Amino acid sequence: MKLNAEVVTRFLNNECSREEAERISAYFEAHPEELEKYIGEAEWKQYSTPYTLPEVTGKQLWKQIKGEAAIVSRIQRKWYSYAAAAAVFTLVAGSMMWFIGKQNSKSTAAVQPVADTLLMASITNTGKLDKLFTLEDGSEIILSANSTLEYPTRFGTKQRFIKLEGKALFKVAQEKGRPFTVATGGLTTTALGTSFWIECRKAHNNIQVKLITGKVVVQKDTTQPTVTAFKPVYLTPGQELVFDKQAQLASVSDKTTKPTAAGKTAAPAMVNALAFNQRPLPEVLHALENHFHVTIEFEETQLNKMKFSGSYTAADKIDDILTTVTLINDLKLEKTANGYSITK
Repeated sequence: MKLNAEVVTRFLNNECSREEAERISAYFEAHPEELEKYIGEAEWKQYSTPYTLPEVTGKQLWKQIKGEAAIVSRIQRKWYSYAAAAAVFTLVAGSMMWFIGKQNSKSTAAVQPVADTLLMASITNTGKLDKLFTLEDGSEIILSANSTLEYPTRFGTKQRFIKLEGKALFKVAQEKGRPFTVATGGLTTTALGTSFWIECRKAHNNIQVKLITGKVVVQKDTTQPTVTAFKPVYLTPGQELVFDKQAQLASVSDKTTKPTAAGKTAAPAMVNALAFNQRPLPEVLHALENHFHVTIEFEETQLNKMKFSGSYTAADKIDDILTTVTLINDLKLEKTANGYSITK
């Protein structure tokens, strides 16, 4: 069977005939790798409407919470792998069910979908150190001091939605059919599989979203009246969005630098800023040592194939930077008497 983007788009939008939908569904089940070709920018457009969080108070303990501070104790990583074939089958089967539902609606009264019943819980970091948590989907969150997360003990079938008050670093487990959304201060940040920082505190005027890897879209939370007008903003690695809640204005900065061409001398680092764009990790760690006047112990041969992108200013703390670097590269970080130690 020959497919093209137009045919697949009509299939995913439930605009083809029943017979055609059945043939396309069968084809994707037999060739799951083909579906990857048609999942791209258009997929993001499906996530322009934020999920509405039910007003439910949870009393169950979050059994998946595992962590102590990433700086004090070693980060223990526990990521779940997902079978690609199963994911594709879920997406195709879901498309078929939407299609059948649409066809049936022509002859019967429309049935409103029942929202997932979510049991909500919350966790607050009342200590002075960052704490590492793992959600039930495998996503990891480093929650800063005096910060609170509100989350479902088990995510819904179509969305992964949480609320944040404070500051946290997110490393999102990738699931193309189930976006991950963080609501904070009247904005939502949606990702499919990426890592990013968010900071929003009631006492502060600004909301900050800094993307480390992957891609996110920041947009207005339509369930909250605090933001009057805000067009969706797509961030790329190294970019940071700052939203002024009082002025209702957003700005995006990109301080990453391009790699130095062969034979040319790199410009000296800025006194008050550091920026990296896909630089070897040992190079990044040496730059951090010099900039913050700290000692970072690591085996260069273990890290020389790893890359890192990110931009930092004088306001950023070395603990936060190293936490980001180690989390997204699946490394362990320890604070030692002499400084820091990073191992695989």
